[in-house]
Amino acid sequence: LEFPSFWSQFEANVHKRSELDNATKFTYLLSNTEGTARNAIERIPLTPENYTQTVDILIKRFGRPR
Repeated sequence: LEFPSFWSQFEANVHKRSELDNATKFTYLLSNTEGTARNAIERIPLTPENYTQTVDILIKRFGRPR
């Protein structure tokens, strides 16, 4: 799955769900990425504070869905 397609699904099913905290979202993000996207974020410490930064890294590097 290319990142824009992945992000579109992830955003709808995880990122925008207000009942999930950032630590949970980060865990889902790490467990559902692979390849170069996973490599870009795998060394970032899994903390709630780092979730937003991690999303920003992925979007800047791999782009938003069109």
